[in-house]
Amino acid sequence: MILNSADIKARCFNEQDYILRYVEFLNSASAVLDSDVAEISNILRRHKLPKVPRPNYWSTTPIQYSLKELTALVDALSAIIPDINKKISEYENHLVNMPAPKGLSQVDARSILGEWIEYMIEELQHDSSPEGICSLKERALKHEEEIIREMGDEAEHMQPEDFDYAIQSVLFIITKRQLNEMLYIRDRYRDLDLAARMIQPKAEINILR
Repeated sequence: MILNSADIKARCFNEQDYILRYVEFLNSASAVLDSDVAEISNILRRHKLPKVPRPNYWSTTPIQYSLKELTALVDALSAIIPDINKKISEYENHLVNMPAPKGLSQVDARSILGEWIEYMIEELQHDSSPEGICSLKERALKHEEEIIREMGDEAEHMQPEDFDYAIQSVLFIITKRQLNEMLYIRDRYRDLDLAARMIQPKAEINILR
């Protein structure tokens, strides 16, 4: 098939358009939100893991980190991946030994039990030690005694065994959330590592540029 100048021009235009769209796609895929890095930093702090470097500017839209910035971030995460994997294993083992209490998924968040579970999550996520749990249960039982004293037995209230159930539920939920956070960090590390590879000078995206 013999191509004339118009065919060649059209083909070149189509290929150029494809390359431009491909580069735009890769640029978008390798862009990093500073809010994502902030979330990573917050999670690492909650788990008492080393912090990661962040640039000295803020952005509310995806930004293209420099190769130096992104490499520093990936290297910092790479150094703590063994600790993250260790925590993942620990949390998974805890969940094996501490499965979700029966019926937890059917608990209405608006019920008195659901409200206590929500309250206890806020309390125990900062201190889930045996002492902290004991102190929280004592305060909860004292509160219920005051409710009964003021409003009588007909008032909706929790039984001691209900608090045991609530505490077991909270410990499961907190551990599950901790596991999910570590899995999130590991997944984001893989994404960021790929993004760093994509902006390397020898990457295909830069050859196309």
